[in-house]
Amino acid sequence: FSRFQGENLVKNLERVEVLKQMAGDKGYTPTQLAIAWVNAQDDNIMPLVSMSRRSRLPENIQAMQIEFSADEMNTLNTAFAQGAILGGTYLQR
Repeated sequence: FSRFQGENLVKNLERVEVLKQMAGDKGYTPTQLAIAWVNAQDDNIMPLVSMSRRSRLPENIQAMQIEFSADEMNTLNTAFAQGAILGGTYLQR
């Protein structure tokens, strides 16, 4: 996947750092913050979450209660705007 190679990987990891920093500041995991951000996009959008372990369920449910300030939403919407993540999601053949 080209998004995990070379300069794309470096730039994309910079985006992840935004998420990790904000999550730490708010006292949540990056995963919780990502779920909450998707949930905050619109009343007609719901995050679809899969889990490798049932023990993650309470953590993921807690994410639905996270609220963002306007500045926090702007930061996340800018960092993860359409096209901000570089590289494709499919293998090149």
